[in-house]
Amino acid sequence: MKLNGTAHAFNEAFTALVESGYQVVASDFDESAFKMWRKRVIDCIASLLGVDHPYVYSFSECVLRQDSNSLFLGRGLIDATRREVLRNMNQ
Repeated sequence: MKLNGTAHAFNEAFTALVESGYQVVASDFDESAFKMWRKRVIDCIASLLGVDHPYVYSFSECVLRQDSNSLFLGRGLIDATRREVLRNMNQ
């Protein structure tokens, strides 16, 4: 993702990340599905906000286990990233 995209495109991309988290749940927390989702989210947040951003650190440190708590925390960080990106686009 690039910061010169439209708000609609960013919303769709973030929605896809959330939906892929639901696929982890549907897979009964399959290890490979969880790892792929986790990597996609970290890569997305880092590409948008920078690798040193607190959201990247928080996701990397808090979303570690293949369970509903990790997915819940991850969803919150995805939503926070979405809000920050959209706020920065409107400035």
